[in-house]
Amino acid sequence: MSSYRKGFFGANTGLLFDSGPPSNPTIFMTFIKKKKDGSWEKPSQKEGRTIKLSSMDIFFILPVLWGEENAWSTSYSFEERKISISFERDSENKENLKIKAGDYLLILNYGEIQVFKALLEHIFQEKVTS
Repeated sequence: MSSYRKGFFGANTGLLFDSGPPSNPTIFMTFIKKKKDGSWEKPSQKEGRTIKLSSMDIFFILPVLWGEENAWSTSYSFEERKISISFERDSENKENLKIKAGDYLLILNYGEIQVFKALLEHIFQEKVTS
């Protein structure tokens, strides 16, 4: 397949995932929030926060999704803005995963984690072998 797009949504935060083509070693995660009027931020209007991750980043995220590690985090600078991103097992409920990018926080439940994990495993395999 040439590209994968998938959305994960909580009550107030969403994550739009875009793998790009297999020949490109990066993926994009765009975080959006629900506004006070009930509408969602629109990346097409420069709203939300987009994070560019490499296939090496996926390599470090997967052990958290597998439950082998409790957390992984890193920081990026883009257009003079620094942002931290973290993937962390919820300390109160290990079945949940907290994904945080700056002030955007999305909590995935067990089922969503399984879908996210399968997606990242597949994309990692494609990007490393293409």
